[in-house]
Amino acid sequence: MDLCTDYHFLEGLLIVKYFIRIALIVVPIILIVLASIDSIKALISGNNAAIKDIFVKMGKRICCVAIILMIPDVLFILFNSFSSFSTVANNIAICYQNAETTMVSDLKRARLNELEELNQEDTEEYIVEFSKDKFVNDPSESVTSSSTSLSASNTSATNSGNFTKYSLSDAQLRGIAYQCYKEQGTAKGAAAEASLMANRFELYNQGKYGEGADGLFNYVKSSGWFAGSQSNLSNTSYDDAQIIAAVRAVLVEGKRTLPGYVDEHDCFSDISSATNNGTSINVSDRSAYQANVTKLYNVYDSSYTFYSFPDTNSDPFGYLSEENRAQIGEEHYAFEDLGV
Repeated sequence: MDLCTDYHFLEGLLIVKYFIRIALIVVPIILIVLASIDSIKALISGNNAAIKDIFVKMGKRICCVAIILMIPDVLFILFNSFSSFSTVANNIAICYQNAETTMVSDLKRARLNELEELNQEDTEEYIVEFSKDKFVNDPSESVTSSSTSLSASNTSATNSGNFTKYSLSDAQLRGIAYQCYKEQGTAKGAAAEASLMANRFELYNQGKYGEGADGLFNYVKSSGWFAGSQSNLSNTSYDDAQIIAAVRAVLVEGKRTLPGYVDEHDCFSDISSATNNGTSINVSDRSAYQANVTKLYNVYDSSYTFYSFPDTNSDPFGYLSEENRAQIGEEHYAFEDLGV
């Protein structure tokens, strides 16, 4: 695994950064206190030579404080300059920039999801460990019917929307389609996953991963949010025609099946609790989820509002910001109108 996307390594680097930040506060305070003590001693003694000497020491300590306070700016300039140098230097810059709380949390989330996928989804071991809802729900009750009715409650599409169109290469499209398949398993779910990818890229990219199709591809591959993306996006031979067509319709033709503010989803095993208007519900009971009402709390210390289950066995999708919802609006396309 690349060190710059290994959350264990980045957690250690983050601790180092914390020590640096603490030192930037503590060291100047210590120097100022020492200078004050020396000044008081010199003034009390009345020794002119001692007073002169203390002012020289104070000057040196002030220079030390100034240098220490400049360290963050110097590091920022150096690490941003590295990108134009060697690959090794560029990797150092990326590692340093990635060592932030949010990035570490996203990479940890992606890694745990990737480990889940190592289990075969049709085995009892996988179901018991990661899909407990299949045992909690009444086996005699059709999962399809309850999920479909819930999904339909929040997918009233406007069949319009001025979404960005990404001119993905064939290799990029196949890699992203395979990633969407690994995340959701069906064409309808893949369309939602692709929509989420574009939404998150536009909401959180901030120029770090580039722009356009290459930027989107780089974001999905390197942001740490999507499980297994480093290897999944390299699968340029993926050939499921319906899923590829669905992802093409969403990303290349600009027909997203989720509004632009929908930016979250979790597998059930990552949801620690859920509430409807403050009342706890069974996390695994799909029929209890209410669009724009249910609040989800996950193991990554994040919470968001439920939007829908895009397909029968899809993850619950949701959104972090009511403000984004109000500003962006509800425009999106129905899967049935993608023509796949």
